[in-house]
Amino acid sequence: PFGVDELIRVPVQRQLKQEFGFQSTGLSHDQRTQYKKVPDEANMLTGDLSTAEVEWVVQYRIAEPELYLFRVRNVEETLRDLSEAVMREVVGDRTVNEVITIGRTEIASLVHQRLQELLTLYETGLVVDQLVLQDVNPPDRVKPAFNEVNQAQQELEQKISVAEKQKNEAIPRSLGEAQQMVEQAEGY
Repeated sequence: PFGVDELIRVPVQRQLKQEFGFQSTGLSHDQRTQYKKVPDEANMLTGDLSTAEVEWVVQYRIAEPELYLFRVRNVEETLRDLSEAVMREVVGDRTVNEVITIGRTEIASLVHQRLQELLTLYETGLVVDQLVLQDVNPPDRVKPAFNEVNQAQQELEQKISVAEKQKNEAIPRSLGEAQQMVEQAEGY
């Protein structure tokens, strides 16, 4: 139409995604998705000065097309930069053990929340629907040592559990025997 220079179709109904620490390269001959690692994105420094390989996916959609088109130049790149910065900040506030084991859901939730706050602040027009930590591991060169430490911790917990069980059986038995001796002594 007259007066319109360019028509830009904005996919407001589609779920979009960005991958960090890895990249989908397509389907293999057996119909499985193949991936390529991106170590520059995945390698992160933790709060205890260890490193972890963190791979995650951000699923988002365009909620406000006018902001998406006219407020920020190159919104996808802005989303990538913000997501990586927030993830590095959150991972950097935790120990490697938290990042790799118990803190994964908390990390994903916190990064999702902070990322959405920044996207709203920058008026990008994007809404993050989901942030998923795909894979979180120690770097390959320290993985055997990390696994040995985990195995040792599990063995320690198992030995403590066995000792607690023995204690819980021995104390009542000893108290019973002592009571029996007292009663026998009083009987004489």
